[in-house]
Formats: sequence, C-alpha cells, structure tokens
Amino acid sequence: MKKILYIIIAFGFIFSGCKKDFLDKASLSDISDGNFWQTKADAELALMGCYDGFQDISLYKGNGTTSGAGIASFDAISDDAYSKSSWHRLQALAYGTYDPTSWGNDQIWAACYKIISRTNEVIKQVPEIESLSVEDSKLIVAEAKVLRATIYNLLAMTYADVPLITEPLKAENAQVAKSTKSEIMSFIIADLEACYADLPEKADKWGRLGQGAALGILARTYLYNENWALAASTAQKVIDLSVHSLFSNYSTLFTPANEQNDEVIFPISFEYGLGGEGGAWMKYYSSRMYIRYRTALPSLVNEFYCTDGLPISTSPLFNSAAIWENRDPRLQATVTSYNWPNWPPTSKSEPEGVCFANKYIAAPEIKEQTGDSPQDFYLIRYAHILLIKAEALAQQSADAEIYTLINQLRARVSMPAIEDAEGSGLSQTELLDVVKHERRVETAFEFLRYFDIKRWGEIQEKYNWYNANEYTNHPGGKPGDAYYSGMKERLWYPKYEKMPIPQAELDANKALVQHDGY
Repeated sequence: MKKILYIIIAFGFIFSGCKKDFLDKASLSDISDGNFWQTKADAELALMGCYDGFQDISLYKGNGTTSGAGIASFDAISDDAYSKSSWHRLQALAYGTYDPTSWGNDQIWAACYKIISRTNEVIKQVPEIESLSVEDSKLIVAEAKVLRATIYNLLAMTYADVPLITEPLKAENAQVAKSTKSEIMSFIIADLEACYADLPEKADKWGRLGQGAALGILARTYLYNENWALAASTAQKVIDLSVHSLFSNYSTLFTPANEQNDEVIFPISFEYGLGGEGGAWMKYYSSRMYIRYRTALPSLVNEFYCTDGLPISTSPLFNSAAIWENRDPRLQATVTSYNWPNWPPTSKSEPEGVCFANKYIAAPEIKEQTGDSPQDFYLIRYAHILLIKAEALAQQSADAEIYTLINQLRARVSMPAIEDAEGSGLSQTELLDVVKHERRVETAFEFLRYFDIKRWGEIQEKYNWYNANEYTNHPGGKPGDAYYSGMKERLWYPKYEKMPIPQAELDANKALVQHDGY
C-alpha cells in the first residue's frame, strides 16, 4: 500500500494543467494495489508524473516571486544579472557564504531526486506490463531515461558528485554513497546513446520528447565534458533529423502565441488558470511588477552589438544618449526597461533605464497571469544545437563551418555575417570568441550563462570585472542606483565547483560524505 500511496500523491495532480493534451485524463480514484501498472494508460500516467516534476518551483517553473527558488536564480549569480532581493536563495553562492545549510539548497536537491525516483519507477515497472506492446514500452522507457539523464546532467553541473540511483529504492538500500561526476556523466552518455533511437524523430504531441531532445541533452553533456568531437557529431545528428529549424521571428519566439514551433526541441509546458500549473516568471505587487530577481547587468546590455556588427565601443552607430537604437534586435527581446515603448506597467515606480529580463515575461499587462503564466520554458531549442556544434568545432580548430552555423543565427535577426563584421580567415581563438559572444546574446536568461562561464573557467575573471566596474559604480547615490542597492562584492571559491551536499541529506543518508572544503 505504501507504494500505491506514493503513486497517488505523486501523480494525483498531473493532468490538471495540461493544455498540450499529452493524453486523455484518467480517473485516479480507481488506483489500487491490484490494478496499477496494468495498462498503457497507467504507464503514461506515471510518465506524466516524471514530466510534471520539471515544473517544480526549484527547477524550471521560473519563479519571479520573492522566494527566489528556481534555477533561474543561476542567472543572477552570473555576469548577466543581479538580484537585490534578500530572498534570492543562490545569492550566497556569489558572495562566498553558501554552505550545506543555505536556504533552498536542499530544495533543488530534493526536486531533482523526486524526478529521479519517479523515472526509476517507470523504467522498472513499464517493461513488466504484459498488455503493453514492445514498441510502446520502449518509447515510454526512453522518455523516462531522457528525463532522468537531463536531471543527472543538472546535478553533475551543480553538486558534481552525487548518489547515482538507477532503480527504485527500498528501506534496506536507501543509504547510497555518492558517485563521481565523471561516473554520472558516463552513465548519462551510455543511457542516451542506447535509448534515443526508441523515440520518434519528432514527438506527435506537444510536450513529449523526440530524438532531438535525447540527442540535444547528449550533445550538451558531451560539450560539458569537453568531448568536442562527439559534441559536434551528436549536434549534427539533430540537424540531420531535418525536423527542427529556427523560428523566423526572434522577438516573438518567447511568447505563448508562438511557443509551439519547430525550433523548440525540449519544452517544459505550463498553463495559466488551473491552480498553480503556470510558470512563475513574473509577479505583481500592488500596481508594480516584481521581476527584480533578474536585473540585467550593464555588461550584458553592452554585449549586444550595433546593427553594423560592431561592438558599441567601436561602432559609429552607437549613441550613448539613445543606447537602444541601432542595436542587435535580440537586445530588446532579451531585456526591457520602463522607458521602452513595448513596456506597459500601470505605474512608473522604478528608475528609467534600468533593464530587466524580458524573455518568458508573457503578457506583462495581464496581471492575473503573474505567477501563473502560460509561457512554456525551452530547455533545448534548435539554436542551442547550432551553438553546441559551433563551439565544439571552435574548441578544436578554425573550422570554416563555424561561419555557416553562427551566420544562421545572425541572419534571423538581420545582423551582419561574421565575414562582414569580424572578417574572414579568423584564427581559432578569434572564432571561439565569436562563438562565446553569440552564445551569450542568443541564450541570455535561459539558465545557461552561469554554467558556461563556470565550465570555461571564467567565473573569477567575470566576478573581478563585476567588482571593479559594476559593484563599485552603484553606491546608491545616483539615479537608478536604488535598483542596485544591496550589491555586495562577489567572491568565487574553488570549492564551489561542487555545490555543498545539503545538510539534511547528510543527516538522512549516512553513506554520504560532504565535499571537501565545507
């Protein structure tokens, strides 16, 4: 009965918010020891519980509220953004005070292992359902394995060495020691290589996964492990599927109206108005919108080139009195300010010129949708695949294909090709710099920047620049500085390559040993 109670608790709310018609809603009142794990509907219901775990407030729900929980918080400890909120749970990681008892640390961990627990149940139980066809069984198990691999990838990039749990746990084997990051990554790679072919090239229902999602996570894993050749070849496999392409309009890509398009390879679906099943990218308090958990730092805003393809430091088109004019169109699709015409607040209580995250902020004038947004999150999109291959090639040599890959992204927003801006015949180092720039402006506020500068070994450099040029320039006495009030010096300690294992997990699992330095 304990297992059945777990299933009811875990899956009882799954279908209440699915506008994407994953599958028909089933009555959960009939679940019992004798009749669950009997049919295809049971298997898919359990699988939906795995998908649902990604909507957790500590994962991809976004969380624009004061609690500052979700992994969106990683944006605000990168060089892209800052949060003045004392509720922001990862700020301590940027200030050098994060430890095993830090608020929210255990919630990220718990949200990840909730998904792992659910996927392990599906992977074990579904093949034993006699009424299920071999094809359906393989499909459902493959989806669960991709979801599990996605979460283990996140754990490896944050906590590094964690328990590798691949089967449902019982009381007698619940004490599990941690595996190394390399062991975790090897497991992810083997699992994805073995299962991706069991998925369709493209899922027939929005929100479900196809081969592109599995290969996309695999390519990202190879990239994060610096296996450049396999990262490039795996990204090419996604390209060769020929079922994904860039959406034509970047400025409207991150909106509910256009969320179901061929660029989105791995969506996490949300729905407004169904009891908390929406995203939490923004929040209104009184007449004011609360998105200060992702205040864009000047270094990000300055990164977007002018329309001639030149940096603002060298372009004759740049006007310091009108900094939004003649800029890469991705700038205004990424950040916004109260003095922009596309911003419709009901009151102007924040300083002019301060920039906020604009991606995923759906219909900000519709206050009822704040904290309950219909906007899906794009965990992987086709642009990411092009960038993965471009970087993987640039990390190896000055490959001519890099121009083609990056120019596709620039052409979409009518920005000059590399040859027309930076020039042709660039060195490997120069091309890698181009790729890094393009990755930043294309994917800002998609929860990737922190992991990028971390894996490139650039966090110390970026924090040093922040301390010298941004923290020191906002003492609170100039117009606009109030929004940056509370800024502190950023510190980076090598021990933060591995986030601390939560103290609550150490207390519960005596086989766990804390990482060095904590």
